[in-house]
Amino acid sequence: MKKLLCVLMLGMMFGEDVPKQSSIKSGLKLTGGITFSTFYGDLAAYNDVNAVIGFRIGIEKILPIGLITGISYTQRGINMESTYYESFYDTNFKIENTVKLNYITWTNLKPISITKNINLLAGFELGYFKEGSLKYIDYGTTNEDGSLGSTGSSNFSTNDFKECDCNVIDFGLVLGLENKINDKMSLSSTLFVGLQKVNILLSDEKNMSLNLYLGHSL
Repeated sequence: MKKLLCVLMLGMMFGEDVPKQSSIKSGLKLTGGITFSTFYGDLAAYNDVNAVIGFRIGIEKILPIGLITGISYTQRGINMESTYYESFYDTNFKIENTVKLNYITWTNLKPISITKNINLLAGFELGYFKEGSLKYIDYGTTNEDGSLGSTGSSNFSTNDFKECDCNVIDFGLVLGLENKINDKMSLSSTLFVGLQKVNILLSDEKNMSLNLYLGHSL
């Protein structure tokens, strides 16, 4: 009986099942990729709203309990076209505005296995606005060379964002897929749907972003 118990214990310690379990990693992962961002809400009813391409870079930690938590520098924003009437030309002119909003984001995701290499990702994301920029083209303005379409740009800080009655805190839901390419690399695609209004007073717009990024385990 004692010999049998010893055999079972040795089997548990050095058997084939142990390496499979120990291969589960709970380490750090560098992530980087691109974002396709816009707003959703009332603004689209009055303007031509398009996506803005940005970037996302950060680091993730796979926790022993199976959750993926990470911090990233994430660009969001919107490209918006609107028109106005110019009496001198008796016609409508277009203004194109591109706004980029840069957040420090904290993400928590639960991976749900679909196949051996593909996981469904579901969770939430919390963001803090860090800085942003605005670029515009006014097609109703005449330049020095006689051409139409003057351009301009400006940057704004966290305090500027607050003074415009905008929320510096953003949060929302995340849903996506993770494809494990190999033991080191993964490719993920996630959709962020914001639940916080960008502007507190003026409109009902919220952030929405499609993120495509690679992960590399350290």
